[in-house]
Amino acid sequence: MQDAADALSQNQTEVESANSALQLANQTFQKAVEEYNTKVTEANEKIAELTDELEELSDACDEAERNETTAQPALLQQYEEAVLEGKYADTEYEASLENLRSAVDEAQDTLDELKEDAIACTDASKNQYGIGIPYDYASYCEYLWANGGDVISTDGKENLLNSQENIDTLTWLQDLAINEGVSPEGLTAADADTMFQAGQLAMYTSGPWNINGLNQLGVNYGITAIPAGSAGAFSPEGGCSYMLTKGADDATRAAVYKFMAYWLSDATLKEWSNRNGFPVWSYSVLEDEDIKANEILSNVSKASEIGRDWHLNLTIGSQIDTDVMQPMMEKILAGDDVAESVKAASDVLDSVIAGQ
Repeated sequence: MQDAADALSQNQTEVESANSALQLANQTFQKAVEEYNTKVTEANEKIAELTDELEELSDACDEAERNETTAQPALLQQYEEAVLEGKYADTEYEASLENLRSAVDEAQDTLDELKEDAIACTDASKNQYGIGIPYDYASYCEYLWANGGDVISTDGKENLLNSQENIDTLTWLQDLAINEGVSPEGLTAADADTMFQAGQLAMYTSGPWNINGLNQLGVNYGITAIPAGSAGAFSPEGGCSYMLTKGADDATRAAVYKFMAYWLSDATLKEWSNRNGFPVWSYSVLEDEDIKANEILSNVSKASEIGRDWHLNLTIGSQIDTDVMQPMMEKILAGDDVAESVKAASDVLDSVIAGQ
């Protein structure tokens, strides 16, 4: 009897143990089901999110394909900014005499030092002069800017020529040319080119268009930026504008953008500067090791960093040079009264502005 009771007790214990295991298994199963359902929900949400992103990307891709053959003002602006970023100055100082080499290496820092160097390099008995100051050079605006003067406002509406700053600067320039005798009397820009090539002119204001010719002639020369006056150092800048006709069709526009992408690439700009000696048109090319190793090209590119707008966007720009500045400088370099010459030129400039 006792044995039967013991067996029953053992069976009850085993049943209770089995029930506990079953309950634990049920709990684990329910938890697994809940986790599975949560994962399924998260996966569905992620699928929906990715589907939305895929649709957005597809729309963006379609728009990009349309933009390849459709005029894009923003793209055109990027190209224009790239051109402006590569803007360069039209005017730099060049030197060729051996006894001026050290001055070029050190670079004249101020107009006063420029005057000292020009006087030191002048020996009229040997037909050697310190600096060329031709009367038919375009403007001499860099000298006026250097001492706080100007000629005309950037919008072309205000005459700024008849100022004491300009009169003082032009008096200084007249004294340098006539009284100090650092420049030949009656010098033209063409004469300055010839004398510089012949070693009879230590310095003159010119531009990168002369670089290849000087290299071909084997002239030993250097380049430095315009020296600074009381207001700083400036150089009249140049540049290029690229225009697309308003009525151009999509195919023409696409071809233009494709060409500009080629033309403004670093490889093309580097080759362009190496071939013709003009300053590089982009900062990335300026950092190119081959460009840095080219002393002339590197220096002329750095000199262009002080460029300043010289009537670039004015329809009367050429008139200012030919009708105002050149006649004024011809009188001043011939010894005429500076203040009277400036006043007469200012009156002409008033007429030019009024005739726009």
